[in-house]
Amino acid sequence: MADNTAPFFGPETSPAMMQQMSTVLMQCSVPVAIASNEAETTTDFRAKLTKISTPTLVIHGDRDVSMPLVLTGKPTAELIPGCQLKVYHEAPHGLIYTHMDLLHTDLLQFIRT
Repeated sequence: MADNTAPFFGPETSPAMMQQMSTVLMQCSVPVAIASNEAETTTDFRAKLTKISTPTLVIHGDRDVSMPLVLTGKPTAELIPGCQLKVYHEAPHGLIYTHMDLLHTDLLQFIRT
């Protein structure tokens, strides 16, 4: 977990924020974390994505090192009919913390439309 903290947040995130969020993330039990990771990395959802018929928004950071945009966010958005893809400039995987205000704005705008 410690090795992945800096890439998850990015260098502009304060050490205090990284420590606080790492503490929260570490509250997940190890067996649950392992099972979740295994399900996320071994399940192929591509066929199901093409059947989504509700408005969909995919938000992804262009500095996500654990799940690069070109390998995950972009192909996912392309498979969902009518999907809107928003790419956050210089956003890491932990953009829910580092780009919180922009994320909230975009989510509210998407919900209202």
